[in-house]
Amino acid sequence: MLGCKTEVNCDKASLILSFVGKNQDSLSSFVLYKYEKGVTSSPIDSLQILNGMGVYFQVETNAINLFFPLNSIYINAENDWKFKLNSSTIEGGLREITLSEIKENQETIKCKKNFSNVKGSCWCMNELVSYKKNGITSTSTTKIEVNGIIGYKTIINQ
Repeated sequence: MLGCKTEVNCDKASLILSFVGKNQDSLSSFVLYKYEKGVTSSPIDSLQILNGMGVYFQVETNAINLFFPLNSIYINAENDWKFKLNSSTIEGGLREITLSEIKENQETIKCKKNFSNVKGSCWCMNELVSYKKNGITSTSTTKIEVNGIIGYKTIINQ
């Protein structure tokens, strides 16, 4: 019975914000807005981060990646999103980034059945195909992982 395999849908692709030319201090206070897909007139939820509490930063050579360590908070294809900085600017002087029309390939994986029905090591993520950043389509699909958090890098220039 435990040798049987069942097909399981993979988790939604998540996007990791990667800020080129920024430092941790300039990204420590912001608001993340969640919108119904295709409707960015009024948010259905929001998350305010103050002084970097509740986020994790990974420093690279020329960029800093912003991770949400809670499994319930991640930017994915189910919704549209807006990231609004409080005290800094990005992308040519803007204070906000809108991520919309996130497209992914629905992936599946075959997993051995177990008594607890917990996925455990049988985990996968859908492949990111494209998304729009402030209305401009991007097909950048570099996958990154830090401390068990996996996502696709979304480059945001200073």
